Amino acid sequence: MWVLGGFSAFILAVVIHAVSCRLPGGRNSVVKFLCGGVVVGAGLAFLTFRSYGFSPETVSALLVYGFACEVYTFLFTLAANSVSASLLVALLDRVLTQEDISSLYRTDSMVERRLKNLVHGGFLTLDSGAYRVTFRGICVVAFFGALRQAFRQQGDEGLQ
Repeated sequence: MWVLGGFSAFILAVVIHAVSCRLPGGRNSVVKFLCGGVVVGAGLAFLTFRSYGFSPETVSALLVYGFACEVYTFLFTLAANSVSASLLVALLDRVLTQEDISSLYRTDSMVERRLKNLVHGGFLTLDSGAYRVTFRGICVVAFFGALRQAFRQQGDEGLQ
């Protein structure tokens, strides 16, 4: 029964995400899923704890829910940011030559798109033609820097 509860909560979180993505609002899809997912997860925790107490069933239901949410988040962010996926979608709409594809996926246009997404997400601001990192961006850099240190990863000097 606990497995069914974990999967049912996941389905509910996905439905809430689908509805929230169709509503007007400035948040990106990951934040929208996170907001709905946390509420559903808290509800699942409350219900399973009430039914089973602090037991392996409760922990298992929450782990099933968390794992399903993680896979879902990975898949929709992969699809949203994948060059291959966007190329396939573009080719569905029309026939593209090699030149068309090269112009769509120039390095500078890809960087521009990423910068636009960072501004939209509140991680950067564009001020007089120059990008500046916001407080939110600084927090993300600090978080990833801490993760790199924790996992002993080498990377960009700016994150060390």
